[in-house]
Amino acid sequence: MRLRTILPLLAQPPWPPLVVVTLFGWGATIACGQAPAMSALCVAAGSWYERGPRAVEAALFLASPAQIGAAWLLMLVAMMTPLVADPLQHLWCRKPAIVVFLACYFGIWLSMAPILIGIALLLDVADGLAGMPAGLSAAVLALAWQATPWKRACLDRCRRRPGLDAVGDVSALRDGIAQGGWCVGACWALMLVPLAAGQAHLPAMALVSAIMIGERRRSPRPCGRAPLAAREGLRL
Repeated sequence: MRLRTILPLLAQPPWPPLVVVTLFGWGATIACGQAPAMSALCVAAGSWYERGPRAVEAALFLASPAQIGAAWLLMLVAMMTPLVADPLQHLWCRKPAIVVFLACYFGIWLSMAPILIGIALLLDVADGLAGMPAGLSAAVLALAWQATPWKRACLDRCRRRPGLDAVGDVSALRDGIAQGGWCVGACWALMLVPLAAGQAHLPAMALVSAIMIGERRRSPRPCGRAPLAAREGLRL
């Protein structure tokens, strides 16, 4: 997308406040300087079957669950805020609905923190078996998920706007949960990359953010070749 096309787009609602919020998220994340609990991976030593428990203990020693959750929330604000531009544009004239939608969307992603951070810790433990850096393992996993029809089905559903009928608090609640769920399905593997990237956390965040934004701006592709389970899910 050319710069002369992007600038007029950024001047239209809801982009101005989204840009401000996104920049705040990036600034706060850069100030923190690390992925949530990932510094614990550097101090876990010993054999591979000992490193998992030690990594978890070190993570909780270096940061409380509240601090880990706050760091994860900053990552979400920095990386996910641009992805909700289309749904928010549709809801822009209904401010209470926006609050409900965002609370549900980010609530879904916040609930994924223990799972994704746990997977990142497991990838680091697996380094003791395969000798592959956790960041590289996460990148391979993300590339594999990117190529699946399930990923494409989730992404196509993410790009749909909320329904046009009866846009209100109940509809925003339903759409926020649905959008968050489909977004998790599309992006969970990509989000593992910055979590497991160690010292390359911030560059990995920037790369993954660019990939996710680029995916959202492309037109949906037909999902006729998706597995039956994915096609049935899209009808819900």
